Amino acid sequence: MMYKKIRHIFCSISTKVIFLIIVLVLPLNLIAIMESNMVIDTMEEQTRMSLQNFADTYMGQIEAQMANTQSLLYYFLTDTDFIKMNLETEKTYDYQRAKHKFFNSLKNMANMTNGVDGYFYYMKKIDDTIVYDSNPAESGQIYKQVSEFIKKQLNNQVKRGWHIYQINSQQYLFFIANTKDIAYGGWLNLDPLKIKLKKGLDYSDFSVSFSETKEDIIDNQLIMVSSSIKGIYLNISMNR
Repeated sequence: MMYKKIRHIFCSISTKVIFLIIVLVLPLNLIAIMESNMVIDTMEEQTRMSLQNFADTYMGQIEAQMANTQSLLYYFLTDTDFIKMNLETEKTYDYQRAKHKFFNSLKNMANMTNGVDGYFYYMKKIDDTIVYDSNPAESGQIYKQVSEFIKKQLNNQVKRGWHIYQINSQQYLFFIANTKDIAYGGWLNLDPLKIKLKKGLDYSDFSVSFSETKEDIIDNQLIMVSSSIKGIYLNISMNR
């Protein structure tokens, strides 16, 4: 009988202790878990906001380059030498002289403008292209292919405005305008921009891309932001 009483008392005390532990400790653990999740959510939101601000700022810079590029291109449509070139139907001496002067003017203005990598004017009547590349090394020597690229686009019902093209395994942002007698525009190599973007982000394990559509989140383990200008999207994603 004494053994049973002692065992009963012991079991009773053990039960109470276990119950007290559950009552006191479990809520504390739940609170700690909740607070930990709140901290994680806050950090993720701060990261997302930081990435969004970075993307918006960078696209704002690209928007300024795009605007400057279009202004420069439109300006040279009224250039005296360009008008002389456009009046010619053959590569005469007068055409060549006007072309030389026009190229130098375009080069000088482009070097003083915060625009894109290169510019072109395709004279349809003469089948001649004036191309200026301000940074051939960074633009992947694309100036050598611009003439054929533009002709191909014109034959395929060219997409006007700003669009992304894949050329020689590199990604380019092209602006193309098309009129009856001329086609003109400019380009920006996006690959070096992506490298600069990655150097500017103080994070690891992330990706950067440019596209003409907003990338959707297909993985809940990713933090993703997008910023767009004129239908061009900068997408940045990183692991949570």
